[in-house]
Amino acid sequence: MPPSTGNTGAGTSSLQSFFPDIEEAVLLAIGRHTFWPGLLFKLDTRIREKSVATTLDFENGTLVQLDKDPSPKDYSSWASLFYPLLRYFSILQMQVLSAGNSFAGKQFVFGCNEYLQSLYTMYLEYEWTAVLNYHFAVHARRLTEMTHGDYSRWGEIDGTLLNRYLIGHPRTRGVKDKSSLASTSPNRPATTSTIANVHEPSVVASTSAKLATAASMDSPLVHRRRPSRNRAW
Repeated sequence: MPPSTGNTGAGTSSLQSFFPDIEEAVLLAIGRHTFWPGLLFKLDTRIREKSVATTLDFENGTLVQLDKDPSPKDYSSWASLFYPLLRYFSILQMQVLSAGNSFAGKQFVFGCNEYLQSLYTMYLEYEWTAVLNYHFAVHARRLTEMTHGDYSRWGEIDGTLLNRYLIGHPRTRGVKDKSSLASTSPNRPATTSTIANVHEPSVVASTSAKLATAASMDSPLVHRRRPSRNRAW
């Protein structure tokens, strides 16, 4: 585990100069790792006035309003997850790099790139709902680690979660792709300078081999997480 980078260094005021369309409270929550992954769509400024689904529950004898688990309707395509996740990574990368820990920052940037490559390959090979289940389960684990200053594991493929959510759910071939990045706004950049192109054929082939290896190894990774955030759809 690298030295803690919990003290992000980049204040929300400076971050807002780079992300003026994102609320200050959201930037602060991301830096503190209290931002719920199911609300990633808040970072996609192409979506306006999207209501947040809630549910009611009793907590300590009081009726409270809780965020519902993310729905496939919130992330109906690859682009609907890719763009806000890319912005999420960009915000965290600026914070980690500004904290002064050069090695941890570079490791995190590399890990984000590797993760997006793996996720895109999964999107090509497995059912979209299964990919979403995998992503939100992984994100929950990474959140716990980042809370303790460890940003090093984003680049890993979790064999346990891969087998749990993806194996047995291959993508149906020949179905028209409704998740193409080409359908998104041409005015919105698909990548940042810190994220490589995840759609190169050589990258996809290399990542497919990594997925097969991770699934066969199925090494258990035990982390504390909230079960309700990993509910399968």
